[in-house]
Amino acid sequence: MGQEWDSTEWHEDGIFEPGPGRGDHGTHVASAIAGDRFGVAKGATVVPVQVLQNIVQKDSQGEVDEPFASGPTSLFLLALDWIVTDFTAAAANTTSGRRGCVINLSYGGKFSGDVYGWFSLPEDALAAVEAAGCVVIKAAGNDGGAACNTYPAASRHGISVGATGKPRPFGSDPLLPWSNHGCCSDIFAPGESILAA
Repeated sequence: MGQEWDSTEWHEDGIFEPGPGRGDHGTHVASAIAGDRFGVAKGATVVPVQVLQNIVQKDSQGEVDEPFASGPTSLFLLALDWIVTDFTAAAANTTSGRRGCVINLSYGGKFSGDVYGWFSLPEDALAAVEAAGCVVIKAAGNDGGAACNTYPAASRHGISVGATGKPRPFGSDPLLPWSNHGCCSDIFAPGESILAA
């Protein structure tokens, strides 16, 4: 199987315009965070920073499978550096109205467990983000397994959030079966039937 970067969805100014039925995850998450109607922090300003691009994968007959998001770690590191620079500049400008910084990392990938080897690069970057005053919120993951097996959920920096479901009868497990869990999950929050854009 081959992978192709779909460059038609990227523009010079870094804006991502996904095709039909694709790319709605970021919109949903951002509106759950700061949407005018359903957001939990309606007064927050969302500053979009994109680090993933849709990959179109083809099978051996050339048929297109469902696209998935991927991106190089170097872009993640550049994004974190840009966030710190942008937040520092906004915080210094007293007329900007921006007083805090919360980063939502609502994605993840497989993790080798070695935060001192190759993963020391993003670990150092996340430490710098926290040192600059930003709170890092990370998805625990949606594999129904250990959050320690995905990154950035396994990072020593930030807060990893797993998902709980609707109230169930006494004694039932509120953890959703697809939510990652374990010692790398710091907190749990509702993750079912979330109203958003």
